[in-house]
Amino acid sequence: MMSILNKFIQSKFYCLMVGCIILICIFWRKTDTLEYSRRKILYPSWQKLQQSERIPFKWDAKTSFVAQEPTKNILYVKTHKTGSTTWKTVFQSYSEKYNLNLCMDAKDRYHLNWPSQILVVDVIRKFDEKCDMIADEMIYNKEIINKLMNPNPFFITSVRHPVQHFFSLYKMVDIHQAVIEMTGIPSLTKWQEIEIFIKNYRLVQNYYIVQKPFQPKLASLVQRNLQLTSLDQNINKGIEGNLSNEKLKEIKSVFNQIDHFIVAEYSAETLLILTRKLNCEMEDLFYTQQNVLRSTAEKNEFVPEVTQKLILEFNSADFQLYQLALKKMFQEISNYQNFEEDLKLFNAGLNNVTAYCQSKTKKVKMNFICGTNYNQQFTETSARLKRKLKTSLEKTMKLALKNSTILSNFN
Repeated sequence: MMSILNKFIQSKFYCLMVGCIILICIFWRKTDTLEYSRRKILYPSWQKLQQSERIPFKWDAKTSFVAQEPTKNILYVKTHKTGSTTWKTVFQSYSEKYNLNLCMDAKDRYHLNWPSQILVVDVIRKFDEKCDMIADEMIYNKEIINKLMNPNPFFITSVRHPVQHFFSLYKMVDIHQAVIEMTGIPSLTKWQEIEIFIKNYRLVQNYYIVQKPFQPKLASLVQRNLQLTSLDQNINKGIEGNLSNEKLKEIKSVFNQIDHFIVAEYSAETLLILTRKLNCEMEDLFYTQQNVLRSTAEKNEFVPEVTQKLILEFNSADFQLYQLALKKMFQEISNYQNFEEDLKLFNAGLNNVTAYCQSKTKKVKMNFICGTNYNQQFTETSARLKRKLKTSLEKTMKLALKNSTILSNFN
């Protein structure tokens, strides 16, 4: 009987020891967050966790995870037909989350005076503060940006393969109709229309100026190297045929100023890399596509080699920049450990975002803007910033009035 009791006590003691070890392991696992797996750190189950339960671990230059602040001084130069409306929405959402001083044009909420230089006087901002973020269509000018923003903003732009870019633009500005009305020949094939346009694009510009005077920006969209024009207004000067060595150096100079390229054909890959550069969470850069004009069938349409060559020659500077951006992206991927694993997580997040935005009942609060309410959100943001500007101006006027009263009393 005693031996049975001793065995029972010993077994109970062993069970207690095992239970304590398990509890210690669980406790250690929860408290030592540095030992969490990359999956837990980078992609917590955000559909179930509350915001306060998320672990805000970030990435630094020493290839280790540290809890540091996300970047809060960002410039995004929006280039036409590169997915830029979507990326603009992403950065707008980012600025809302981190309470950044987002600046925009008071007269036109879609552009910063593009295709002309930015007018500082029209930019909505607090009177006595610099912009934390600008994300808009503009002609980049370093001197003007330095007046509006704090020194050395993180410079982002987006690019797209010139052939895909051309066809997206072709549909948006309805080049097809312009060529038919110019030539009077309704039976042209699509490839014939493109050849006529490329060889006579200045005539098409004039057509838009004369026939559509209430849409003055259309003529500016119909030009060579449209993507690079937003980054360097003088890029098209002296381009005839092949790019000269001087022009290649000029393109390389523009490339070297930019901290990050969002490549339209590799959007998930380049956004994932951007999360590291900005020290932000994956979900900060989740998105839903907006202003998508071309169908899948149109994107997969076979383009004759002759037409591709014409388009690439027409946009030779853009193609050079695109190749540089692509090379940089592949270098960054090669330096990114566990890239494939993180990319799967990022794409899974994007799929969840799409499902969320398409669902009628949104039970979980998420930190991004769906395409369906983008314009409403943007209008609300614009109105909020205008109220900020008005309040700032009122304070300035009161201060000026107070100073003038003091001066008059002194005199």
